[in-house]
Amino acid sequence: MEGWVSTEIGNVDFNDKRLKDRLILLTKQLSSKPTASIPEACEGWADTKAAYRFFDNPKVTPDKIRDIHYNSTIDRLKEKDTIIIVQDTTHIDFSTHYKTKGLGVLSAGWRRGLKLHSAMAVTLDGVPRGLIHQEVSAREYIGARNDSQLTKRDIKEKESYRWLNTVEKVASRLPNDKQAIVIGDRESDIYQLFTMPRRPGIDLLVRVAQNREVKDEGKRLFTAIDRSNCQGTIKVTINRAFNQKSRDVMLEVRYLTLEFIPPHRGYNYNRNFNPVSLNVVEAKENNPPSGEERVHWKLLTTLPVDSFEAAVNIIKLYSYRWLIERYHYTLKSGCKVEDLQLENGERLTKALAVYSVVAWRVLWMTYEMRVNPEAPCTVILELNEWKALACFKNKISDPLGKLPTLQEATIEIAKLGGFLGRKGDKNPGVKTIWRGLRRLEDIVIMWQKMGGQ
Repeated sequence: MEGWVSTEIGNVDFNDKRLKDRLILLTKQLSSKPTASIPEACEGWADTKAAYRFFDNPKVTPDKIRDIHYNSTIDRLKEKDTIIIVQDTTHIDFSTHYKTKGLGVLSAGWRRGLKLHSAMAVTLDGVPRGLIHQEVSAREYIGARNDSQLTKRDIKEKESYRWLNTVEKVASRLPNDKQAIVIGDRESDIYQLFTMPRRPGIDLLVRVAQNREVKDEGKRLFTAIDRSNCQGTIKVTINRAFNQKSRDVMLEVRYLTLEFIPPHRGYNYNRNFNPVSLNVVEAKENNPPSGEERVHWKLLTTLPVDSFEAAVNIIKLYSYRWLIERYHYTLKSGCKVEDLQLENGERLTKALAVYSVVAWRVLWMTYEMRVNPEAPCTVILELNEWKALACFKNKISDPLGKLPTLQEATIEIAKLGGFLGRKGDKNPGVKTIWRGLRRLEDIVIMWQKMGGQ
């Protein structure tokens, strides 16, 4: 683990070498045992106490930890011309941590915790390359407000500004020669998102939430889509949440270009926003199986859509939004950040910055193996790790044969976490991999104690 950790965050600058060394060690410990608590990962009171002191040190800021990871992400993208940015918001729930200070209210007013908004860079073949933006906030309880108070506030004063802020951060961090496609779910269907200034090469892809008015005899978006002709059908595999199985679906595809009229109420009222022209793509399942929810995506994009093939590509691009949900699932269920026992929101935010890097790597391992199965296992494992894994698998004292491939090594790690690897089984998921990494660390330690080199 130490090699990749040093490469990933070794250039962090806290103006104190001891803090830098502690971050590297702590990230290594948490990466080796992503499901473990901080005391369990640190394996001793001295390191555990040092970890808590690290999170309490005012020189340590979450921005410095994240910024160094962003730099590593951008470096991994230097050979990619087009990058997908998937973004989403999740709640980190600390409602049962009654003594923790500095938390905010969540959607249900009695629940307490932090809101986490993450934007992750993904390649066109579906491999997460790292975070490019993340923000943590603690929402204040400000009581009930009427609709007029809510709608007339400036967009920068609203929580929904995070969707626009992500676009601004992506544009500022990526080199100007990179094209970025920023993808969001229905919560990001905000008129100002489409009218905000964007530098060339930054495009948007958003799932529709609002049945907006379009410039065509007062029609609405949904009516315009329904009146358009089906341009063809495609078969796709839809990923499902958590323990549900994925399934193949047949989707009808429609696409058209519409001019949208600005809203007439709220923040936009009496504002001089111009109509905006956007391309619309619909993917609709007509006959879902009994008990299954119909797949029905209505998408808005600034990307050109002038053919059936272009519309299909838009649908494929949107399907990658699933990865940000898997990332948050890994962070919460794999790294168990909601079990963190820290005294206040400031320390929790610093810990989240570290765990965010750890969670990304687990997810990256899962998808890198699927795209580049024949790569050498040293892409993810140090020399001692793959040797210990080979010895454990073959019940020998010295590894024999050729270097395992990335796919072979990842499957063996997943088997340590409960993956069966039967002939008909698909690729292992992120859950068995994070479980396997925990066992792998113990195997490496034992192998080394028994003289392995």
